[in-house]
Amino acid sequence: MNTNEQKISANEQLLVIREMIEKTKKNTVDNGWPLIMWGWFILASCIFHYIIIFFGSPPLSWLPWAIFMPAGGIVHFIIEFKTHKTQKILTYAEKSIGWIWIGCGSAMFIIGFIAPASGIIGWQAITPLMALLAGIGTLVTSKIIEWKFLFYCSMLWWVAGIATMFINPFYHNMIFGGVVIIAYLIPGYTLRKEYKKV
Repeated sequence: MNTNEQKISANEQLLVIREMIEKTKKNTVDNGWPLIMWGWFILASCIFHYIIIFFGSPPLSWLPWAIFMPAGGIVHFIIEFKTHKTQKILTYAEKSIGWIWIGCGSAMFIIGFIAPASGIIGWQAITPLMALLAGIGTLVTSKIIEWKFLFYCSMLWWVAGIATMFINPFYHNMIFGGVVIIAYLIPGYTLRKEYKKV
């Protein structure tokens, strides 16, 4: 193979990689839409958390999380199941994004429900750890789909995770809800708007 043929082959490979990335971006919006769905479920949990406290039942403030998070998991599973029935082939990038979020989501479930019940961590540690895990998932996703804004969102999650380690736990869900709007809902709707045009 001569030099020109090698250059053509390398260019073709780069083109295939680029097409895979673009396909992954579009499928993340059209089929998975995890940022938007989870953004609203988490934001609802944060809002109802404070509504319950406002009406004088702080011991039950965990209840919205116990309702909305499993509900979100069920909805996400149903949507993904239907999507995979019609979309037979997934790219490596799509599989990677799926598995990183399965890992982060499973860790969040353990930290949010099992670890506090066992007494291994206090409830004050839940929000900082959740934010750090959200940062990991968002960081990896941003690098796979090559989107700088989502990368900055992952940094915001980590800043929030560290900040909530030093802030009164009463304000944790306010911070978490605010970051969800910036780092989940805004990029989610931005992706949907941009790649619906493709």
